[in-house]
Amino acid sequence: MTRPTPGDVLKTGKTAMLSFGTWFNTSMTQRDMKPGADYGFFVIPNVNTALPKTSMIFESGPLCSLAKAPDPEASTKYLKWWVGSAAQEKWATARGDVSANPKVAVADEAIAKVGKDASGGEYRLVNRYFEATPPPVLTAALDGFGAFVVKPDTYEKVLADIQAAADEYWSTHKPGE
Repeated sequence: MTRPTPGDVLKTGKTAMLSFGTWFNTSMTQRDMKPGADYGFFVIPNVNTALPKTSMIFESGPLCSLAKAPDPEASTKYLKWWVGSAAQEKWATARGDVSANPKVAVADEAIAKVGKDASGGEYRLVNRYFEATPPPVLTAALDGFGAFVVKPDTYEKVLADIQAAADEYWSTHKPGE
């Protein structure tokens, strides 16, 4: 049995809202939905309305090149080309998303507004869980979450395993390292 994707249930109207990042725009445009007409974007309000700023989760997309690549010079040349305006403009426009190059204009007006708002000081920017969590803790958590989905009654063991990984990591690291 094929399960409907998030984009499908939004397009059919079986759901009214989905919580996704700007990268999800591609899923919508591939379904012939028009940004601004068929769907839009908004920042999810804080649960705690007493907070001084609305939190906005963001993620980074690291760009990496192997230090021991067979041809490090070629790798560096490609990476420089990839983050250049010409390549990033084509890539971001094709995806309907933001670019890794801040000099590249965002074609989608709603996404451009979210980006402008995010950098305007009105929001409290919070690292996404994947970037904010130390790798050993993240690995334990992802393994645990997968186990929990399959066997929900294991939640106590999952939580204990994640806590053990966190305790071990933080016993030898200071916050911010």
